[in-house]
Amino acid sequence: MKNDFNQFQNKECRYWMCHDGVSEDDFNCLFCYCPLYAYSDCGGSYITLEDGTKDCSRCTKNHDKHSWKFVVNKLREVNEYKIKFNEVNKDD
Repeated sequence: MKNDFNQFQNKECRYWMCHDGVSEDDFNCLFCYCPLYAYSDCGGSYITLEDGTKDCSRCTKNHDKHSWKFVVNKLREVNEYKIKFNEVNKDD
């Protein structure tokens, strides 16, 4: 079971198949709540509602078979940016 940590399905969830566009076999529930939600440059496809809320209901980036790799790489990018930013501004 190589890579058994990077995908799981909860078919008992009342919202099962919460996003269209991903096959049932490839659907990944690991990032049910997307850790990239807070970032405007999340890499996903979302719309911003009138009240400013981010609507990710059409996004599948964190629910397909590649989602673990995508999310981890995106978090690394964000973390590397923060480290560089802090190094530049550490004397302030």
